[in-house]
Amino acid sequence: MRDLKSHKQKKCKTNRRKQEKQARDWKKLFHRTLRVCIASGSGFLLASGALLTAQMLLESGCFGVKQVRVEHQVRVSKGDILDASDIEIGDSLFDLELHMIGRKIEEHAWIARAEVERSFPDQVVIRVVEREARAIIDLDYLYYVDRAGEVFKMLDAGDELDYPVITGIDRQYLLDNPDK
Repeated sequence: MRDLKSHKQKKCKTNRRKQEKQARDWKKLFHRTLRVCIASGSGFLLASGALLTAQMLLESGCFGVKQVRVEHQVRVSKGDILDASDIEIGDSLFDLELHMIGRKIEEHAWIARAEVERSFPDQVVIRVVEREARAIIDLDYLYYVDRAGEVFKMLDAGDELDYPVITGIDRQYLLDNPDK
């Protein structure tokens, strides 16, 4: 038999494509992971703190309504406008739906337009534009007509009658053709 151990082995060249694995630097990897964890934890704590602070401010009453100011009203009383607005002292300024409050106020016959805005930290300002009666129209009942020709309020006892009176217009015609 032949002894294979005695046979000399040829030296082979090392493989050029296979690179030697470098030893991992566990200390460096640990420090990088620690930095990422600290940064993400700090970001989470900062965001949570901001949300909690905002919630505390909203619920604290710092931004509660303490005064409602009504501007440019002449004919309509401030009390009527406040009743139509449904704003109460102590309501949060952030919970108010300003557009809806303005629409409620505009349902009053004498109010042409109402603008509602917040005035921080504790006020609400309501600016109204009132309609001006320019004539009275007879449509089986007497109604006020404004400058734009809109019929807006039926006359009650005690209302002013010192306006020109428009007659001869059919009520049904106005109901069928509101644009004219």
